[in-house]
Amino acid sequence: MDRALLKQSTSSLHEELDQHPVYTALMASELCPIAYTRALKALYKPQLSLENALLSKPDTALRPDRLSVYLKQDLSQLGEKPDTRGFSGLVFHSEPERLGALYVLEGSRLGARVIARHLAGSPQLPQTFYSNAASRSSVWPVLLGRLQELEQPADIQASISAARRVFLLYLKAADQVLQEDD
Repeated sequence: MDRALLKQSTSSLHEELDQHPVYTALMASELCPIAYTRALKALYKPQLSLENALLSKPDTALRPDRLSVYLKQDLSQLGEKPDTRGFSGLVFHSEPERLGALYVLEGSRLGARVIARHLAGSPQLPQTFYSNAASRSSVWPVLLGRLQELEQPADIQASISAARRVFLLYLKAADQVLQEDD
């Protein structure tokens, strides 16, 4: 499968996520601790769920880093205890589904680099998650090769569906954080 197909098939959800008020606050010219905490809280549940699902299958070439520990650490420094109640875990039943989910997770690391540079202007905020997400080696090149190998229409659709599910998970988490704050 051409990466462009996966990107095109998830672009509306990706854009919705990028425009969500919880996440747009990360790029504000003056990032306040409350908005930053809200964004990290929104990221924690899907990040943990996604890592648990992807790390449950041993594949050393496509093993994502466990970055949720850094999210938890940053949240603790901000006086928050991460809450995972009311959030079901993810299950991926096939390799194409895992690849679609990993596409979103690893793609977010590219965005983390931009956010990490922006956060350099806010040294008062804990930045362990973003600095680690931005600096650790990525499985992106291996992932793109594996996605390219998907040829069966059912496998391609499974990968796209999984990627869409992951984007929806992140959107759901951001919406929940906004509702909690109301």
